[in-house]
Amino acid sequence: MKILVNGVAKDKSDYQKLSQLLMQQREFMLNHDNAQLLQANQQQQDFLRQIKKRAAFRYQLLVSLGLEPNSEGISKLARKLPERLANHLLQQWRELELLLTTCKEANEVNGRILANQMESLALMLTPKATETYGEQRLAGFNG
Repeated sequence: MKILVNGVAKDKSDYQKLSQLLMQQREFMLNHDNAQLLQANQQQQDFLRQIKKRAAFRYQLLVSLGLEPNSEGISKLARKLPERLANHLLQQWRELELLLTTCKEANEVNGRILANQMESLALMLTPKATETYGEQRLAGFNG
C-alpha cells in the first residue's frame, strides 16, 4: 500500500510540474519561441511517460485487490486502511484529481491557441478569393 500512496504523491508532484510546464508552453507558443517550445514538449512527454507507468501499476494493483481502478476503488481501499493512512491517501487523491483537471484545462487552452495559430498561418498562406478575383479583373483590363 505504501507504494500506491507514494505513487499518488509522486503523480501529484509531477502534475504540479506539468501544470507549470503547460503555462510555459503557452507563453512559448504566444511568443513564437519554437526552440523553447520543443524543449517543453519533450519535458512534457517525459512527465507523461512516468505518470502513465505509475497509473498502470495503480490500475493493476487495484484490479488485483478486486477493486475498480478509479476513484471509487481508491475510496474503497482507503476504508480498509488505518485511519491516518486512509486520510492521507484520500487527501493526496483529491489533490491529484484537482491537478489533473487543471492540467487538462491548460492543455485545452494550449490546443485552442495552437489551432488559432495554425488557422492564421493557413489564412496568410492561402490567397483570398477577393484578391484572386481582383487580380483577374485587372488582368482583363491589361489584355
